[in-house]
Amino acid sequence: MDEEQRERHRARCHVLHQRFGYELLDEPSVIERMLSRTNRGFSDSYTTQLVLREEYQTVYGLYDHDNDESRPLAAVAMLPKESVCTGDPLEEMIRRYRLHRINEKFGLSLTQFLELPRERVQFLFELCAQEATKPDPALDALAKELSKQ
Repeated sequence: MDEEQRERHRARCHVLHQRFGYELLDEPSVIERMLSRTNRGFSDSYTTQLVLREEYQTVYGLYDHDNDESRPLAAVAMLPKESVCTGDPLEEMIRRYRLHRINEKFGLSLTQFLELPRERVQFLFELCAQEATKPDPALDALAKELSKQ
């Protein structure tokens, strides 16, 4: 993997992504690099563990300990790419509720909507998607008028 590919990987990797680390599997240098960096004769396991964690975070693109010194405790910090709260199903439901304006269309409050069974929620989203693909005569007339100008 060349440096450009490695940078693209680092930019998009997240520990929950299904392909996290796959690009690095065929690189024998990853393990060799980690071992060579940690084989400095550390007398205690804590130092070895910290150095291994820093190397892991750097190699897998979670945090660049080689070039970024803005977070001195990054090795023990919760990094954004390690957060398991991103893509939370509840947050996604709330986003879709607002996007499809479920309250306006069906008169359901957020709590009422969230209490619905999953099948009903999917049905409401499908109805909204179908509605969005239907031609709107008012929008068509407006588009026709704008195209004349």
